[in-house]
This record gives sequence, C-alpha cells and structure tokens, in this order.
Amino acid sequence: MNWQQEKPCDRATIIEDIKTGKARGYGLRTGKISGGIVAVDCDGEAAHELAESLGGLPATVSFTSGKDGRAQYLYKISDKYWHDIKTQKLRTEKTGADGKEVLLELRWDGCQSVLPPSAHPETGQYYWIKSPEETAIADAPRWIIEKMRSGTARTETPLLNSITSDDIPLTICLAKETRKLIESGSPDGQRGDDAIKVAQDLLGTYERL
Repeated sequence: MNWQQEKPCDRATIIEDIKTGKARGYGLRTGKISGGIVAVDCDGEAAHELAESLGGLPATVSFTSGKDGRAQYLYKISDKYWHDIKTQKLRTEKTGADGKEVLLELRWDGCQSVLPPSAHPETGQYYWIKSPEETAIADAPRWIIEKMRSGTARTETPLLNSITSDDIPLTICLAKETRKLIESGSPDGQRGDDAIKVAQDLLGTYERL
C-alpha cells in the first residue's frame, strides 16, 4: 500500500471509517501535503533533553503513545523553507529500555504520525498531551528548521539572527586598503579623501550584508 503517494482522505471519510469500525485510528502525513507540518518525535527522555539543549519545544499540539518518555509535537513551517528541508534523525548517544539508541526525529515528507485516539498495540491507544481543541499548532522554532536544513543545498539567506553582528565584525568584510586605513590612519593632506573612501566602503558593505 503506497500511502505516501495517495490523495489525503477527507475528514468525513475518516470519521465514518472510525465509527463503523473499518479503521481503528488515523494518521497525519507530515510535510508539504499537510500544509507544512513537522512532527518532532521524542523517542525517550534523552530526546527531550537534546531538544531542550537545542532551544526547547514551545507549547503546541502534542500527543503520546503512553510509553515512558515518548511524545510527538506538531509545528508549522513556512513554505519558503520547504524546498530546503528534509526529515532528520538526531542521535542522543543514549540507549533506551528497548536496547536501541534514543533518537530525536524531525519528521517531514514521506512520514506519518498516528494521532489520538487511535489504537496502540502496547498501551491501548494514543493520548493527547495538548489537543487541537485547547491549543493551536505553533510555528517551528528556528533550531528545528536549521537542523532540517543540515546537509541540504543552502540557496537562500540564512535565517534571521542565525548570524549576529558579534559573529562577523564589519571590518573583516571591507577591502584590504580600507582596513589598512582604519588601522594605521591617513597622512596629512589625504585625510579628507581617505575618509570618503572608508565611508563609501563601509556603506556599500553594510548594504550588501
């Protein structure tokens, strides 16, 4: 069954299939097909700790299978980033109770997350932590988008605030001759002309950055 390529089911069909017992649950296909929703899947406490160290998970629609430390958080990503992101699995280097490494997965195109109150083979069913009735799906934090862009072609300007004025001093971007004038000064009789050169280089560089 190639569900990744199927057309999404309409709401009425899903409700009818659950009511009649034809389906025991339903899932959300993440990525472009859902309008830009990413599911952040925390595979255990170590994944939550990693997410917190990277910037944290703002309040949003979230749910769990009921297993210890397991939860997923839904966020929206603007379509201006869709061409440049993909699913990522971030390692924690810590082992869970099942003997497997705990992962923090950022689920995008080609992935599906089972939603409450769908049946779960071990815990009985999935449960809301924060349901869509009590909270809206929040915008994805900047760190999530950056991690999903890792390893893909960067064809646009980096995210705002990802580079600050403290990271790259403006003088590094100036011409070598201009930097020399700033560092060493200008001889008498040339200060006016040199000052204009420095000002023009500074303004041009600032506008380009």
